[in-house]
Amino acid sequence: MPNTTPTPAPAPAVASTVGLKNMVLAPLLTDTEAGTTYGELQKVAGAIEATITPQNADPDIQYFDEFCEKFLNTIPGIQSGYLELHGESLLLVPSELPSLAGLRVMRGGFYLGDLKTKRFEPSQALAMGLPASDAKLTIDFPLESEWLERYLKGESFEWDADDGWNLVCTEGYPLGWAKAKDGRLKNKYPKGWVTN
Repeated sequence: MPNTTPTPAPAPAVASTVGLKNMVLAPLLTDTEAGTTYGELQKVAGAIEATITPQNADPDIQYFDEFCEKFLNTIPGIQSGYLELHGESLLLVPSELPSLAGLRVMRGGFYLGDLKTKRFEPSQALAMGLPASDAKLTIDFPLESEWLERYLKGESFEWDADDGWNLVCTEGYPLGWAKAKDGRLKNKYPKGWVTN
């Protein structure tokens, strides 16, 4: 019986060198029904090459790098994918994703966040997809606390936290983002998710 497994589409050509720093990569040698074989791990000093198609090349991608350096220990899956920009939205696209040409899709990858003017704003999807240990700054509210209730209601409030993007958790499980500045926690929980 002939092999009917679709061949993954190659990643688009790299337009600029951007991405995370000090990564370890393993080149894909074979990918068949019988299995996948990778080459030796290779440490890549400096920025890795992340794929952004020329029409989407944007110098503001550096703000994603800065966000990762300041607020994350790691990005899950970055070794097996490439970055792609759609408008303001930055996606991590699996390299084994087949071509989506001719299909209408909401997001052809993992939504990391938005590139705004001179800054990167992380998405709710990124918050929910990270283990708490992957964030450098976390706030873990006890399950029955008034602070958790206030966060889930979308309130901003005074809180002693390090300035910057904090991953808000309860019992170690991520809920969303809050941005701390000067002892105030600005709630970034999605407005459509808030409780009454």
